[in-house]
Amino acid sequence: MSIFGESSDKLIKRCNSASITYKENEQIYEEEPAFFTVFLKSGRDEKAIYFGCEKEIDNFLTIDFEKYRFIDKYNAIYSINNNVIESIIIPLQGTIVSIYTKILKYKKFTEYLNRSDYPPLTIKSSDKHVVSISPCSNEIELLSSAYMSNFRHNQRYPRISIKIEGYEIDNHFTAKKILRKISNSVFFEIDSKFNIPIKLDECKQEPSHSRSAICKDVQLKYPRREFDKDALSLYWYAKSSNSMPLQTFLSFYQVLEFYFPFYLKVSAKKKVRNLLSDPSFNIDNDNDINRVLAIAELNLPDNMDERSQLCATLEECVDESELKEFFRPEEKYNFFLKKNKEITDVTIPLKDIKDNIIKSVAKRVYDIRCRIVHTKNLSETTKSLLPHSQGAKDLHQDIALLEFLAKKVIIAGSIRLEI
Repeated sequence: MSIFGESSDKLIKRCNSASITYKENEQIYEEEPAFFTVFLKSGRDEKAIYFGCEKEIDNFLTIDFEKYRFIDKYNAIYSINNNVIESIIIPLQGTIVSIYTKILKYKKFTEYLNRSDYPPLTIKSSDKHVVSISPCSNEIELLSSAYMSNFRHNQRYPRISIKIEGYEIDNHFTAKKILRKISNSVFFEIDSKFNIPIKLDECKQEPSHSRSAICKDVQLKYPRREFDKDALSLYWYAKSSNSMPLQTFLSFYQVLEFYFPFYLKVSAKKKVRNLLSDPSFNIDNDNDINRVLAIAELNLPDNMDERSQLCATLEECVDESELKEFFRPEEKYNFFLKKNKEITDVTIPLKDIKDNIIKSVAKRVYDIRCRIVHTKNLSETTKSLLPHSQGAKDLHQDIALLEFLAKKVIIAGSIRLEI
């Protein structure tokens, strides 16, 4: 018998019949309970659906999960058998209550409501295509909430979805194209008429083996260092905007930018100190004095390009060995070695031990920053990074790198805590 008795036995039987991959994770450590995982297709990859008890599996068995696949990047599903596409939608401002009251025209809210209490907003075309906005179906609720393992059915109101029916769907590419095209048009009209901006709910990038990580006993230390409150304000803003990757990247970049003037002065002081320490330096020699003035002038922010300021800051704050350790996991290592034209052509030469890795990182970070800030094409071969583009959705590794750098710069800029 499997880990969750008859429930998981039934699930295994149905998975085997439909050639769906699954995995049983028995309890090994007291801190990490047993869980069952089913893997459904999501484009070229698979998406893991986690179950931690019999009840979750029993609920899941009530739907024909074998007929559904995920649409990658979105909290969305499609069925070739039923010619249906469905995606969770979220408001860009406010809460889903605004969708219920303004779009679905629902007024009677009580503590417990059935899905049937909410009338859908339905749009029909002349060729039998139907688009509807309503509380999400049992199918997507069970599939997506099981995938989003931290979500449990504790919301007061069901989540909202857009459902598209009637189109022939032969593969993942077709489903994704239809979802994007139809939803973009419908959402724009809704915003124009109801003044409610909404979008497709995008899947958050999950760290590898997030469910199998072992809980560790972490001890906090009494604070000894004080961190700049303005830099921390930018840092927390970046952490809070994780649903907007371009904004997150720029906010972490602003943390680095905040320290540019300080570390330019540090760099200039070192150069001046080295020059004054030179036995051949003569304080009465105008040429030697001019060399000191030249160093000071060249290290003014107005006289140094931004990429050089970024590089100077990272060289002062980030240890190269720690940076190499950041790239050590295979997933990160391979990602930064390869070109990704949707993000940047700049790679990190991790295999070249003689290369200055910090300069390469500064070059990559600055290139991505420019692609985000400049919305026009920078050249015929260099494209801007736009919201909802593939590059923006693949930016999670570079955001992780920038967060790492921001932490190091904040730590380097800290002072002794005094109350």
